[in-house]
Amino acid sequence: MKNNSLPVHIVATIKPKPRFYNEGVQALKRLLEPTRAEIGCIRFDVFEDEDRLQYVLVEHFNSQTDLEFHYEQPYTKSVFALYETILEKAPEIHYLTPIVK
Repeated sequence: MKNNSLPVHIVATIKPKPRFYNEGVQALKRLLEPTRAEIGCIRFDVFEDEDRLQYVLVEHFNSQTDLEFHYEQPYTKSVFALYETILEKAPEIHYLTPIVK
C-alpha cells in the first residue's frame, strides 16, 4: 500500500504511432505549464528520444494525493483521452524510490 504523504517519482515512456508523433508533442507541451503550476508538482519535464520515436516524462510530486489531483485535471484528462487514439502501446510507467535521501 502506498503512503499518500510520501513524494512520488515517476518516469513514463510513451510510444505514439509515428503518424501522430507531432500531435502528441503539441499535447504534452500544453500540459507543461498548468502541471508545473500545481501546488504539489515538484518537477514535470517532457523529453523525446534521439530517434523521435517516444516521449519520456519525468515527474515528481509531493505526494500520491498530489499526483491523483494532477490526474483529475481537465488538461491531464484530455491528454489521456488523446493517448487512446495516438499511442502504439500502453505507456510504461516506472515508480522510483530514491536510494539515498
